[in-house]
Amino acid sequence: MTLQLYYFPTLNGQKVTIALEEMGLAYDLAMVDILRDEQIHPEFLVINPTDGYRRWSIPDAPGGPVTVFESAAILQHIRAIE
Repeated sequence: MTLQLYYFPTLNGQKVTIALEEMGLAYDLAMVDILRDEQIHPEFLVINPTDGYRRWSIPDAPGGPVTVFESAAILQHIRAIE
């Protein structure tokens, strides 16, 4: 199972990476530069229509891809798969 995290190093973004590291879960990290407004580029809005930069997904999850937005929801889902 591959975990993907779209991220920028703010406090909310760091919460998720800290949790992933502490739980020993492997993940791919994709930077989204909010200082350059990358979170509102059309190609990013396709994968995160809320225009937030935090997005977590499991593209190869059993039953199909799982996508979660916002750090609190991401942390809940990470805890569920631990």
